[in-house]
Amino acid sequence: MFVALKYTPFISAISQVTKVKGKYIFLFISLVFAFGLISTSLNYIDLYTVKLAVENNEVQKIKGCIANYEVNQSNSRSESFSISGIAFKYNDYGTEKYFFANRQHDSFIKNGRCVVIAFIPSSSNNIIKIDKV
Repeated sequence: MFVALKYTPFISAISQVTKVKGKYIFLFISLVFAFGLISTSLNYIDLYTVKLAVENNEVQKIKGCIANYEVNQSNSRSESFSISGIAFKYNDYGTEKYFFANRQHDSFIKNGRCVVIAFIPSSSNNIIKIDKV
């Protein structure tokens, strides 16, 4: 297989332009492809765990007013608050499957604001949905 791919027009053209051997170009392309495949697979696994939690009725809802709202800035921005003693924390570099702060930082989350939150109970209480009351 390597021999067949080594002489493809694409790899040959790149090899001529960059003056790099075809086997190194093939190796680089293979590593990029493998990284993409692994990254996509890990993201799918994370989404699948959320789907399972929803299907297994592990998602809980809590209704109450926000207290102890704090914003912490470092390389990114993280926000935390609690409702009825349950702590929540999220950030602006979060993944799409959970709630995360908008990078524009115009959030409706403020002390005293009453909300209904659907979350997966764990050490981080990942927020799936948040609605104003």
